[in-house]
Amino acid sequence: MKNVICIASGNTGTDNQLRGLVLASYKSGKNINQVPVTRNCLLKSVDDIVLHPENFDSWTAFTKAVEKSVQKYLETEQKIPDVVVLPFDHSTDNDEKNVDNLACAVKNAFAKLGSHVTTMVMASRLYDYKHVDYVNVADHLLTPDDVLKLKVNKQLRLRTVKTLGVPSNISPLSIKISFAHLAQKAQQNGFENPLNKYRGEKIVLFSLGGITPNKAIHFTLKDVDRLIKSAKKMQKAGYKVAFTNSPRTPNNLTDYLYRQCLKLNIDFYNSKHIAQTEQERQNFRFYTGMYEDQFRSQAQTVGNIYPAILKCCAFVVNTHDSFSYTSDVAAVGIPSVVYTGNFIDKTREDCRRLYEICHQNGYVLNLEEAESLIQGGQTVKTKKMRGVSSQIISYLNKQQDIPVTQKFFER
Repeated sequence: MKNVICIASGNTGTDNQLRGLVLASYKSGKNINQVPVTRNCLLKSVDDIVLHPENFDSWTAFTKAVEKSVQKYLETEQKIPDVVVLPFDHSTDNDEKNVDNLACAVKNAFAKLGSHVTTMVMASRLYDYKHVDYVNVADHLLTPDDVLKLKVNKQLRLRTVKTLGVPSNISPLSIKISFAHLAQKAQQNGFENPLNKYRGEKIVLFSLGGITPNKAIHFTLKDVDRLIKSAKKMQKAGYKVAFTNSPRTPNNLTDYLYRQCLKLNIDFYNSKHIAQTEQERQNFRFYTGMYEDQFRSQAQTVGNIYPAILKCCAFVVNTHDSFSYTSDVAAVGIPSVVYTGNFIDKTREDCRRLYEICHQNGYVLNLEEAESLIQGGQTVKTKKMRGVSSQIISYLNKQQDIPVTQKFFER
């Protein structure tokens, strides 16, 4: 069994995917019930800075930060990892060089301590890295040129770990644990478990994506109204409906949706952290809006309800900019429905490709198909996918360690 750790990205969604790999690596061992605290397995600098070359003034400052982070990890865990997984940032046009430099710094840091590690980049575009040993590429990220490149480049093909979708830290076990923790928390604090009202009900969760800073992905008032219209149809058909936003859902639309949910007797669960500092208030991924008091109170009692409420769902509706419809929902066997109406430009064709692959294989339905089934009195059903985290860890466990031929690597 490979011991896997990761380099934190600073992005909540990506870090949860990385945690999924760490959890899957533990579950593949003999002690299958052991669920580790993954915090120490996602390395940042000792100053809490994300270990990304562009976050440091110089190569020297960056490599020193990596070395200190590695040393601190080894002092805490006292276990040398077999594989270090690196994040990839799709919001930039050229993150391959940064990832290669990160791999170089990580290998050098371990080499200085007399050890060697294998590196893998998670959910990358296809690229012939110099220092990254394995390249995880999701099928939806492969272009026609990439497919041809893999055919003719045997070395790259052997190093490429292809998957459908991206990893996740959501699993049947984590859902069960979250469900039990919420019930325990409610009992200890003397309030009603919010999931009790869903017993015996058919639950539909609308889990929303949002926008990207480069405006490649939009989510507008028109999209919110379309989803509210769908929710009303499902209420009439006998379903109980709940909404949850995501860190990328704009704050003004979060406020609008919350008001609409109050009018329609629909539960709304806020998933955005409430901004505490001026810096956080300038970051659209944090909540700053009209309902800070209400959401703060909800956070104290309910917390992040997303994993727990999945246990109750008949099916989940996601927007097609959010890959959780595969990594979380379809991968744990919950019927998965996708709203494809929000705008995505050509620079993020990967979102459309993932949906099309999953739709063709029966892993998801689109929202219109789900509404048609419900109106006809039928049940929404989709096929279950194999979890991506377990796919990647299974692949890595079968590989022999790649020998390090140089003590130190050059950029």
